[in-house]
Amino acid sequence: MIKIRDFDTYCKHLQNAISEIDNYVFAATEDHLVKRISDKTGIILAAVIPSADPDSLSVDNIKENNIAFLFVVKKLDSSSRTPETELILYEQTQKAITNIKKQLLLDKTNYQNFPYLHSLNENSIHTDPEFNIFGGYDGWSISLEFVTIGF
Repeated sequence: MIKIRDFDTYCKHLQNAISEIDNYVFAATEDHLVKRISDKTGIILAAVIPSADPDSLSVDNIKENNIAFLFVVKKLDSSSRTPETELILYEQTQKAITNIKKQLLLDKTNYQNFPYLHSLNENSIHTDPEFNIFGGYDGWSISLEFVTIGF
């Protein structure tokens, strides 16, 4: 499984590389994100610590398949919520999530600083719209998979 600090460092790299992202939070679970995200404003990159499943051929060749979830969300004040303001929010957060996907693929090819991205399965990158998560945030999420060697 990926070392937690390595994943946090990579997510901070994404925050710095993607100009649309205003804030970043990191948590153990999606429920934990509710507490971490509540005081943040603007477009937020929210990361959940990846889970890991064995992907080994033998005890001499230990690998784990890591499954990560990243969210790009923004809170829309309920008094200003209209179909048009929702569409604008989804457009803004879609631009950020698209840039994250582009950055992931770029970092896969230039993986010296983040070697586990060399094993990123680009076909595993899945995008979903999100509505009213983490206590009223909307935007997008992506899931992705990559392999790490050893425990």
